[in-house]
Order: sequence, then C-alpha cells, then structure tokens
Amino acid sequence: MNKNIQIIAIIIAVILAALLYSALASLVFLFLAKIPFDNFNPLAIWFYIANPSAITDMQSKLFVSLGIPLLAIIFGGSQLYKTNEKNQFGDASWATNSNIKRAELFDKEGVIFGKSNGQYLMSDSPTHALLTAPTRSGKGAGVVIPTLLNWKGSVVCLDIKHENYKITAGYRQHCGQKVFMWAPSDQTGQSHCYNPLDYVSRDPWKQISDLQVLTRILVPDDNKGSSFWENEARAFFVGLAIYVIDNDDMPSTIGSINRLMGTEEDLGDVCKHIIKTYKKTLPPAMVKTLMNFANKAAKERSGVKSTLNSALTPWDNPAIDAVTSKSDFDIRDLRKDQISIYVGVTTGQIAALAPLIRIFFEQVITILSSKIPEEDEPHQVLLLMDEFHMLGKMDVMMKAFTLVAGYNTRVMAIIQGLKFLDVTYGRNERDGILSCCAHQIFYTANDLETARYVSESCGDTTIEVISTSQKKSMRYEPPTKNISYRAKPLISKNEVRQLSKKEEVILVEASKPIKCSKIEYWKDKAFTGRVMDAPKIPSLTFKDEHIPKFDIPDPNDSSKNTIDPNQGDFLNEDSMDIDNLMPDVFKEDDDSDDLYQPPNRATN
Repeated sequence: MNKNIQIIAIIIAVILAALLYSALASLVFLFLAKIPFDNFNPLAIWFYIANPSAITDMQSKLFVSLGIPLLAIIFGGSQLYKTNEKNQFGDASWATNSNIKRAELFDKEGVIFGKSNGQYLMSDSPTHALLTAPTRSGKGAGVVIPTLLNWKGSVVCLDIKHENYKITAGYRQHCGQKVFMWAPSDQTGQSHCYNPLDYVSRDPWKQISDLQVLTRILVPDDNKGSSFWENEARAFFVGLAIYVIDNDDMPSTIGSINRLMGTEEDLGDVCKHIIKTYKKTLPPAMVKTLMNFANKAAKERSGVKSTLNSALTPWDNPAIDAVTSKSDFDIRDLRKDQISIYVGVTTGQIAALAPLIRIFFEQVITILSSKIPEEDEPHQVLLLMDEFHMLGKMDVMMKAFTLVAGYNTRVMAIIQGLKFLDVTYGRNERDGILSCCAHQIFYTANDLETARYVSESCGDTTIEVISTSQKKSMRYEPPTKNISYRAKPLISKNEVRQLSKKEEVILVEASKPIKCSKIEYWKDKAFTGRVMDAPKIPSLTFKDEHIPKFDIPDPNDSSKNTIDPNQGDFLNEDSMDIDNLMPDVFKEDDDSDDLYQPPNRATN
C-alpha cells in the first residue's frame, strides 16, 4: 500500500514539474516574440511549436525559451544540493532577536533570566526553569534577586544566606505582599513560625495518610537494607501524633511528641495507661498502634524508641521546638493572597534541618497540587529553590516538576552543577527534571558533565574544510584543492567552561539556544530603586514546656500480681485483666451505643 502511494506521489510530482517547466518556457517565449501576456497559457509554447509559421525567427526563440527554464532548474537544483551539503552535519546557530521574540522571552512580567541587546529576557509562561551555576558566579544577583523584585504573585523562596530576604522583602511588602521569614535554628532567635501538624487533616479518613507521608520524611529508610525499625518507628509516631492532635490538654506539635517520648515512665505502660484512662472515644488507629508498641518485648520497644528518638533529635533544640509550635502563615492561602515565605537556613544547618525543610516543601507542593485553583485563587505561586540539591532527595519534587504547572504554580530550581542532581536523584531522574524545565540557564561550568550537556544541547553546525595537496616531482604541477565538510559544535565543552563572567547560555524549549548577558542588579537602576529595608522579624517565644507525667498505679501496690504479658502467660486470667487495658471498641457487647462511632467527615 505504501509503495503504491509513493508511485502515485512521484507521478504527481513529475506532472507538476512538467507544467511548471512549460509555464516558464511559455512566459519566456511570449516575451521574446513580443506577444501580449494576456494570451498567456501554460501550454502556449507547444501551440507555437505546432504552428512555426506564425512567428518569425521561430527556431532561435524556441531554443532560448526552452533552454533558459532548463538552466534555471539545473542551477537551482545544484544550489539546493550545495546548501544541503553545507548543512549535512547540522545548522545550529544562536538565536536572533526574532527567535527570542517567538520564544516569548520578551514578556513584561514573570521570571527574569538575563539580558539581550538591552532587553530583559523574561517569561510569564506557566513553565519551570533550572539555573545551573557554580558557587560565587552571580546567580543570586543575576536571576534570584531580579526575579524576586519583579514577580507579582506569591513566592516560597529557599533563602540559604538570608540575603534574599534582606534585599527583596521590603519591596515585596511595599507592593502589598504578606511577608514571612521562617528561619529554623536562627541564631538570633528571630523567625516566624510554622507547625507541620497544623496541615494534617482532622478528618480520620485523611489523617492517617497525611501522617504517613510526614513520617516517611521524618524517619527515612535505612540504606543498609532492613527497614524493620524504621517501619515500626513510623507506625508508633502515627499513634502518638493522633493522640497529641486529639488531646485538648497538649499542644498539637511535634515538640509535644518529642516530650512524650522523654517521659520517665516506661513507654509501654504509658501507652496502656493512655488507652485505659483516655476521656474521649478512642480512634481505632491510635489504639492499634499504641497497643502494638505496648505489647512488644522490652528489647523491641527499646529499638523502636531509639529509632524514633533519633529522628526527633532536632526538637531537642528549644529553637526548633518554638519555631514549629504554631503557624503564622497558612500555606493554603498562597493562591488566594499575595504571600512571600522565605525559608532561611544557612549552609551549615542544612544537613541537620533537611528533614524539617523537606516536610515543609512536601506539604507546600501537596497542598498546591491537591485541587485546581478556584475563582478566589487568582495568584500564581513561584517555588524558588536555591541550592535545591542540598536538601537531599524529595520524591515530591518529581511530582512538582511534572504536575504543578497545571495548578498555577511554577518551580525554579538552582543547582551548582548537573553532577549534583545525579548524586541526589540519579541520572534517570535528572533527565526527567531537565525534560520538565522549558527554560534552562547555564553560567560557566566547572564540571565536565554540565559542559558536555550544554555543548550537545546547543547542537552542531557544518563547516567547510579546504585541504591542499601537491605532488613532489621534477615537473611542476599546480596544487589541488579538496573541499569537504565536517561537524563543529556551536559551543564546545571547553568554551562552556570558559564562558566569561558576564555571559550565560539559555536553552529554550522549541527554540534556538540563546547566548546573552548576565544581569548585575546592583548596577541596574530598574532594580536598585526597588531595594528597601526588610521588615522586622519577630522574636521567638520560648515556653517552659514540661515532659508529661502519668499517674500510673504501681503494680506492686495492686492486689493482683501483674506480669509483663511478653514474659509471662498472657492468657492467665490471674496475670492481667486484659479487659481493663482494651477500649470498649474491642469488647463484645450487645449494646451498640458502646461501640466506637467515627465522627462525621470534616473538611480540612
């Protein structure tokens, strides 16, 4: 079937070419014979060939008329062949102003990438961007700060040095933005607060999954192999979190869970006591997880407790406890109001605070991608992730790059080199992230992997190579010249590594690569006029929170000799009154009013 189609296509092409040739020959013949063009017909020349007596000097005119179109076709074909030969290895070239305009990089608002011919390269398209630049190369001054001084929507900015807040927060507040600096472990004790448990659903049907996502970050798997202790610690944390959230006498914070872990009493006895004396109807999930822990052998309980205590170590710091004790801002309002949240953390703190920061961004991305923006959510949100790779692997970021653009949210990640992404996420995930970024900005590269990627992405151009050869003999013979073509990178790996401090390369989806100038905001009046004093950050309130104590009866004073169910005969009625440890939901009773009735679903 395909072969027949090709034959038909060839026949049609030959017919069209013959008609074109006939039309051109007829035009030339009418011109030479001085016949009015009103009588033009594509087949006119063949009429006069059949009637040669109609025109004087017929033979010469026909020769010229038939020859000129033929020569034109031969010349055009040779030029086309020569052009194709010149581009046989590629025709890559740098983008011109018209190319940049077609790439929609001359917008008046949005994320700023650089400058070309005095114009800012700016995109307001709902796309993601990746900036790759080594340390001290000017990425903050060239992209981050100009973007923060220009972006009109909400922003969540990972501020490694706190300089972005100092330079841009004043102007953003001046423009009507609600500005916050969440700085865990700030040495001056100044920070707004964010409580992860405030974003855990109170709906029992959603609460467990929210807590499981949180604990997966807080207690990561052991890379050495077995994850038994981590799984048990995560399950125990979920039970304690439900208890803390449901308990009106205790703050609903991770700090409360940490203090609960530090109680003087045996945690197994505490779990049984909580279940036995809890005043409210017991959520089944809480009963299951706490009793599962209580019924373990003492050594198992110790292993689970140690694993969870290790994960909660940051909350031993009073500053971390205070900075997560409440929420001064609501992540759910990022699209409703114009809000700027700066996440302040220094390089030395990242490793210790990475789990907490990952929890924050996990909740931000999950909330923003949970539903399509409604009419009362008109604002775009920009996630500006400076030193993105230093937070460690975040599975939710793959979701962010692939999905959140459809939820009025953009991501701009900043890294020092592609090799850092390989170490953190792996090569396949790195390629996935790059494929999701329609705008990729590169400063001079210090690593070979980044230089290779930029060079290969810019493509090759074809260059003409002339070689001269001459035979050695007693008789003079003129040298012969041979012309050949070969591929040459538009920009080589070495040239990428030698880019000047004022140059950058931008790879744009469905467009030619752009070589342009960096921005230096402190030299640009458009930005220096927007630099204002940053708003004052409130001081943290340190509360004297005590480790909870539980009034657990001493088994030695009991009329019954209680025995550890894991060490003795658990089924012996004299050893323990099991019914007193289990909630009513687990007792057999014909009275349906005693059964646990889950509350009505609530919207969170």
